Amino acid sequence: SAFYKLRLKALRLDKLDVDRNIGMFSSTLSTNEKIEVIQHNYEYLRLVAQDGATCAGDPLDIVYIYGTPMHLIGFSLKVELIYIKNMVEYYSDLNCDIVYIAHRRDSRKKLKALSGWSSVSVVINEFPAEMQMIINPCKPSHIASIFSSALFSMLKVYNFKSSTLFT
Repeated sequence: SAFYKLRLKALRLDKLDVDRNIGMFSSTLSTNEKIEVIQHNYEYLRLVAQDGATCAGDPLDIVYIYGTPMHLIGFSLKVELIYIKNMVEYYSDLNCDIVYIAHRRDSRKKLKALSGWSSVSVVINEFPAEMQMIINPCKPSHIASIFSSALFSMLKVYNFKSSTLFT
C-alpha cells in the first residue's frame, strides 16, 4: 500500500538491499575450522524502534510465534503441528491473541493447516522480523518459537513481557 511504502521511506528502510536468499549458516564451514561469532548489536534499529508507536501506547496481549521449518530436519507435518499446538494452548491460557509468523521456508501444507485454526492468525512477513516490527503499527507483548534466531536478535532491539523458546 501507499502508506506502507511511505513508512518504509520515512524510516529509511526503502534503500536497504535485502538478499532473502542468504542462509543463516554457511554449509561450507567444516567442524575443523575455528569460527568467530560477531554478534550484531542492532544500534540503528534500536534508534528507529524507539520512535515507533505501539497501539494505545503499550504492547497488546498478542504473542508472535515465529515459524521454524522443522520439515527441513526430518519432522513430519503432524509433529510440527503438535509442537505449535502446545505453544498455542500455552498462550491461550494467558488470554493472548496468537499470530503465527511464517518462516520463509515453512511448507504450504503447514501454513494451510494453521490457517484453518480459529485461534491462530497466520502472517507472512515481507521483511526480516527485526525490520518488520518497525513497520507494523502494533507490537506484540510476547514472542515465542521452537527455535528462531529472531528471538535472540529482537531482544536486542525491543522490549517484550516474555520471550519463550519452546523445546
